[in-house]
Amino acid sequence: MTTEQSNLRETLLELLKQDLSAPRELSAQVMHVIVDQFGFAEESLAAFFAEKASTLEDFELDLIFSPLFTPSTADRERYVRVLGPDCLQATDLHHLSEALVSLGEEGNLQAQLALSLSAGPVFSMPLKDVMIDRYLHRLALDKTLPAEVFAVIADPATALQEPDKAALNVLGRETVWQTRERYTLLIAMIQVSLARNTFSIDRLRYLTDFMRTYRPASAFDLPKQLESLIRSCESDLENIRNRRYHDPHLRELYETSDTATVNTEAERITRNYESMMAHAEALLEDYSYLPQHVPDFVKTVQV
Repeated sequence: MTTEQSNLRETLLELLKQDLSAPRELSAQVMHVIVDQFGFAEESLAAFFAEKASTLEDFELDLIFSPLFTPSTADRERYVRVLGPDCLQATDLHHLSEALVSLGEEGNLQAQLALSLSAGPVFSMPLKDVMIDRYLHRLALDKTLPAEVFAVIADPATALQEPDKAALNVLGRETVWQTRERYTLLIAMIQVSLARNTFSIDRLRYLTDFMRTYRPASAFDLPKQLESLIRSCESDLENIRNRRYHDPHLRELYETSDTATVNTEAERITRNYESMMAHAEALLEDYSYLPQHVPDFVKTVQV
């Protein structure tokens, strides 16, 4: 192992220790499991952590605490700032896992949990391997970033802000962009949005989710499927406006809840549809400018 690789491991280990032992707020979801599944009310949390937590099986620990030890997108972005264009190998992940689990077993790596981070007691418990491994592996530090994508991110000419660089570093590691054909499309959409001053990291996240969900067979199919999604959203919005609730959730609400509740939920769903449509329409507009701004993009490539 080179000195550079060793330094990277140590840097990541320190960051992991810091993050895993950072204070965490017991969410409503976590409290629901503690109360309903294990019979400890809020006022009995001290007893739960003093008497019960240490006896829990791995599956029980995961059932309770998995929401607190699942890294967010923002967490992943902090780690790729350290990784840059690199990724970890399986041996690196094994080394980090062993080091962290050992610290937890020795009591030198503790979870800090509280009902409120601003008030009330903080409960400590040794971090177990199931909690550590969930956090470590869901960071996806072993996912590859295509060199061509990193070249665009790092190019001074793009003038990307640091948060956007980190976000693109995470997006570029997603499985959906790993083939040459796929990451060529991602690069082209980044470049055309920069050229048109329409760059939006939220829109590129939406594109990533769209590609993962709808899996267009080729670059030619992408606009067709975006157009289809827009038409579907328009139809659903028309149904909501006319109280034709084809959505099972809304239909059940309409049959069982008061008008105010139904209207509030209909407004929330409407906002979601409108957001999807806005992203799809903006992506279609950017796509239409690919021949002008990214002439080297091969439109016949299979994605």
